[in-house]
Amino acid sequence: MKAKKDFLLRNVCEEDILVPVGEESQHFNGLIRLNSTGVWLWKQLEEELTEEELVQRMCDHYAGLDKDTAARDLKEFLDTVKPALA
Repeated sequence: MKAKKDFLLRNVCEEDILVPVGEESQHFNGLIRLNSTGVWLWKQLEEELTEEELVQRMCDHYAGLDKDTAARDLKEFLDTVKPALA
């Protein structure tokens, strides 16, 4: 999976949000707010990665994070940003 190029990460008033642009703004009406972990994950999705690769990157990046927790948190994140994924 990979982030769609039609969603831009922007910081507005101290909040990180994904903003649909171009044709995508015709299909998705709204914004997606991200916390700092969400921003980190979004940046990982600039390249094509599997869920397993993302889980491993999370465990490598966040000391003490176990794979089960990482997988659960990743699923929640992916559900949130699903419209922005290719």
